[in-house]
Amino acid sequence: MLNKFLVVRTDRLGDVLLTTPVSSALREAFPKAQISWLVRPYAAPLLEHNPDVDRILLDRGGSVGELTALVKKENFDAAIVAYPRWRVAWALWRAGIPVRIGPASKWYSIFFTHKIWQHRSEGKKHEADYNLELLAPLGVPFKRRPARFVLTEEEKKEARKALESHRLSFVVTGGPGEDYQTIMIDQMHRVPVFIAAGSVSVRELAALYSCADLVVTNSTGPLHLAVALGVPTVSIYSPLATCHPQRWGPYPAYVEHDKKHGVFIAPLMETHGDKQEDMAAVSVQQVWDGSRAALKRRLL
Repeated sequence: MLNKFLVVRTDRLGDVLLTTPVSSALREAFPKAQISWLVRPYAAPLLEHNPDVDRILLDRGGSVGELTALVKKENFDAAIVAYPRWRVAWALWRAGIPVRIGPASKWYSIFFTHKIWQHRSEGKKHEADYNLELLAPLGVPFKRRPARFVLTEEEKKEARKALESHRLSFVVTGGPGEDYQTIMIDQMHRVPVFIAAGSVSVRELAALYSCADLVVTNSTGPLHLAVALGVPTVSIYSPLATCHPQRWGPYPAYVEHDKKHGVFIAPLMETHGDKQEDMAAVSVQQVWDGSRAALKRRLL
């Protein structure tokens, strides 16, 4: 009987969020099992307070031996590897986990006991769908579930307090080193703006999003934060298969043709015989009109 599961996703924030439906499916299929995750330290806050996650293990990028020791002492019955890398696959094999499930497209898939044929780079399915397909060897039927991110009431309260104290209409967010003050804020003298670029944690950012009527962004991890919180979004995507919303769009809204989340896809342009994305072709007016339409739908 399977009682202890390990979900492995050791890459970026959005990727981790789009793997949380796996935890939800496991909890539904195995309600008494312990569900642990292996993630990089910067992604761990995304899983805090999630009732579908019992334990979080941190991959700090050490040696295969260190990773093997970390995993082996937990005595997992099964591991689901949504982001396969040779170091992780080898460590799970060395740890002796009886059931090891992962995509079959890599040479190191030989370390998995159950392999699912996937070519994610082709972008034919959504990333979350690819992740859920990995549960088939466990007898868990495919069923779409939203990404899950859980804020505490205190976190929401603190965010509301911060915004209300400044009477803010707009919040501009970004990562460390992204200087929006000189890029765009100088053009917004007539409206109160809070700049949260690199100055807030992931959970604080999510709490700010939870207060929003709309989040406008590109294809990035924070987009999936907003979607998981049920906040309407307008986003801009590359047309390339590896970046297309067919694989990375708001989930499950985009693949189920739900109009709650507006999506703009940039066109391709030909340069010296090569086709490249023309992100600048998505105009400010288009995004503005899409944002107004999204806000109007929210008020209906």
